[in-house]
Amino acid sequence: MRISALLFPLTLSSTLAVAQSNDTLLNQRIEIWINPDSHEFRVEQSSELYLESGALEAYNDISAWSDPHSHLFQELLNEQDVDLNFAEDWEKGTLIEDSAIRLSFPQASSVRFSISDSKSHFDVPTNAELTVGTVTNSYRFFPPQRQYTGEGIDDHFFAMNRPFFAYSVNNDPQTKPANVNGYTADKPYRSELIIHNSGNYSVVTPDYPGIRTDAEIVSVQRTSEPFFVQSNQLFDFTTTDDEYGTVHWLYHENLPPISMTETVGRLAKYIENLYGDIWPENMNVWVVEDKGALRSRPGLLVVEYSENDAVFESRVIESFIEALYSRVLFVNELKDPWLTVGTAHYHRYDFLATAYPEEKLLGEYSNSLVARFLDVEDLKPTYFHRWLYLYMARQGLDQPLSDSALAFAPLNREAVLKGKAALLLSTIRGYVGEVAFKRGLRRLIETESGTPTGPQEFVAPIRYYSNVELDWVLGDIYSTTKLVDYSLDDVDQCSYMVTADVTNHGEVAIPYATLGYDRDGNPVLEEWHEGHLGSTRIQLHTEYYSKVELDPNGNLPDFDEQDHMRKPTGLFQAVEPLRLNFYTGLDQGKKTQINWLPSLKYNAYDGILLGMVFYNKTLLPKRWEYRIGPEYSTNTGELTGMGSIKYYHPLNSGWLQAFNVGLYGKYFHYDENLAYSRMSPGMNLYIRKSSPRSTVQQSIRLRGVGVQRELKLEDELKPVTETNADYWITDLRYRREEQNVLAPSFLEADLQVSSRFTKVSASFRQRFMLPNRQWLGIRVFAGAFVHNIQPEGQPFFAFGMSGTQDYLYDYSFIGRSDSSGVWSQQFFISDGGFKTSTQVYSDTWLASISTNIPIWKGIGLFGDLGYAGRQQQLYWDYGIRLCIVPDFLEFYFPIQSNLTNHISQPNYISQIRFILNLDQDDIIQRARRGWY
Repeated sequence: MRISALLFPLTLSSTLAVAQSNDTLLNQRIEIWINPDSHEFRVEQSSELYLESGALEAYNDISAWSDPHSHLFQELLNEQDVDLNFAEDWEKGTLIEDSAIRLSFPQASSVRFSISDSKSHFDVPTNAELTVGTVTNSYRFFPPQRQYTGEGIDDHFFAMNRPFFAYSVNNDPQTKPANVNGYTADKPYRSELIIHNSGNYSVVTPDYPGIRTDAEIVSVQRTSEPFFVQSNQLFDFTTTDDEYGTVHWLYHENLPPISMTETVGRLAKYIENLYGDIWPENMNVWVVEDKGALRSRPGLLVVEYSENDAVFESRVIESFIEALYSRVLFVNELKDPWLTVGTAHYHRYDFLATAYPEEKLLGEYSNSLVARFLDVEDLKPTYFHRWLYLYMARQGLDQPLSDSALAFAPLNREAVLKGKAALLLSTIRGYVGEVAFKRGLRRLIETESGTPTGPQEFVAPIRYYSNVELDWVLGDIYSTTKLVDYSLDDVDQCSYMVTADVTNHGEVAIPYATLGYDRDGNPVLEEWHEGHLGSTRIQLHTEYYSKVELDPNGNLPDFDEQDHMRKPTGLFQAVEPLRLNFYTGLDQGKKTQINWLPSLKYNAYDGILLGMVFYNKTLLPKRWEYRIGPEYSTNTGELTGMGSIKYYHPLNSGWLQAFNVGLYGKYFHYDENLAYSRMSPGMNLYIRKSSPRSTVQQSIRLRGVGVQRELKLEDELKPVTETNADYWITDLRYRREEQNVLAPSFLEADLQVSSRFTKVSASFRQRFMLPNRQWLGIRVFAGAFVHNIQPEGQPFFAFGMSGTQDYLYDYSFIGRSDSSGVWSQQFFISDGGFKTSTQVYSDTWLASISTNIPIWKGIGLFGDLGYAGRQQQLYWDYGIRLCIVPDFLEFYFPIQSNLTNHISQPNYISQIRFILNLDQDDIIQRARRGWY
């Protein structure tokens, strides 16, 4: 059946039948007058509802843009987006009530309520056996500017997912707030939309093919959330296929049309092959430069423009499936978002594999020099599913597919809702077979009844046609973050049988496939096997195999595919071909990957450091990571460098998200012809967030730091307590970072123990984003020695008023021992945090408070106040701060301190200090804010 038969129109009697079984709305009539000058929308809305008992709940999204407590507003802040927060009031949109909401129900009276994007309740008599009535209201709204959340109004058009009041009467505890992705919980209501188009705008609705410019436009839609597009000007490029019907490609003048010669046939054949004859005879496809949060409807797809035919068509498929599941099968996206988002994502990439089998992961860039260097030129587009999922899972940041939409961290909306869901669907399809999978999808459409489709309803028709057990689909792989981790341990070959030993190191058993290859390396037969925990021996096809591969198509959400290949004979049965990658690449289980990168560094004592770094880290985290970096020092002629090995282990439950243990070492020069070596074993504990969307990150680090330093000849006979040539320090550190973009904070508590001293310290940094989007910052520090047997006044391990001596060799100082010159002016904010060079050290206790006050753009003032216990003296300074990149590149111009008037001193330039931080881990930590 054509999909249009599922959509329009619904009679009152058919809707009432649905309503009486679902406690829902019968009909609604929405009349709109658009003011072409002020862009004001005046609305008269009347909704006829059926209630059996409970409470009526009303929603309106317009106010969510201006309410700082709304879910939409908070989502944007969590994603480090402050544009809406600092927007003008008129840019956020306005909702104006012209009259109180009026109810016409038996035993119910008119109720006035405050409008927000949260629930508002109307009491309904619980003793009423049947209540049918109407809710009417009049209101006006000025839509928000689209630049802030991806829906609203801009220079080209107006469109919103839910600009009108929506009602829920089934006591659904699931809230339905406005959200940045436009997730919905639509139901099969009958909505009549009447648009008074006095400005002769181009108007597009899902129920009418093409563009309308009539003075009065009537649209009847099968939805609780009627949708329309109003534009200054649209162009309609119509494509007709004799077999599959007509598509109206609607463009704005700033977007050139692309070739559509064979597009309709390719798209319709793909859908027909899976779902049957549901491609509509007439359909609108609205092509936009950026769809933002706008959602597609059956009959009106919203698709982002691309010059690449394959990419554009795959986006059409994604939008079509999204509309099918959300507005025809009525999936509750707020409750089961993966069922719409993940299924649409899966079909997008399955379409590429079907219609464009030669398409690669990087598309038109697959043949580029960069792709070949990174060894990704041959990867299929479906690899994207695996990369998305594993990027988060290997860090212990995975979430269950069963989570509600509003619970997902921003990056997990990609990693889990798309990547993990697509892998699950691929596994289902492979396990049940093509015939059962396709027949199941068609049965899903044919049995559509207007009731919401959930995970159980999705799996049931596939189970109906399959001869294998599918209880695992909605088991632990769906409802937990437990891992799947199969390994192919051994393959045995004899004259009549091939067997393989397979171990699941994870906690979830799901089916998996094996593929055998003949002597020429050609695939012979793919076989699927029931899932299991632990080890088992499976029997394979009896033909001779030169090698066997587990999960050959990358269907499984498997934690590690590095052990998926085995040969039955040979010395290195599990070793894959060696691949040396320049820089890095993507994790590929069919290759043994070693990355290499030329190294060019500089410090004042080694001079230019020329070297080569070898490592196994890719764009996906690994359990075991190593790094070896020999470097040649041009100043000393010696071999220097660094090396590390680390084991990372994610956890799926408990208070720990993950932990790693590692050994880190390096050897460089810290002064002229004087080298140091540092060896540091350590463990990091990453504390699980209270919720995936929490902006608080916490960690605990326990490490030992052993340092050996070469000495000048005249210092070699001095006591070690003076030279500090050899020492070991145990360091325990707790960190808590609040990543709220408007008021981020960072707390660090530190305990250091050695044979010579024990010291404790704590620092707290708080920042506030001001309306000019500059940071007001405050930092507090306090530290004290619990015991100290160092010689009195020895500054090496002491607290520094202007920063640490860096005896742990944590910071990337270019001239760490310089007392003059430009590199002596580099510093990092630590200990007392003074921005001027005080040369004040305390081996008893020290406390300080600092502030940065912005003035204009990156220019501001700084001030520090501190007290040193050894000197028993108060210190202060102030000056001008120039911030290029906060915490990474900053310059401080001192004006005055209690020690001197810096302006009047000769050679003022030498008193300017700067922060230069090129640490890769710090850069990554900053970049991840708001995503996970």
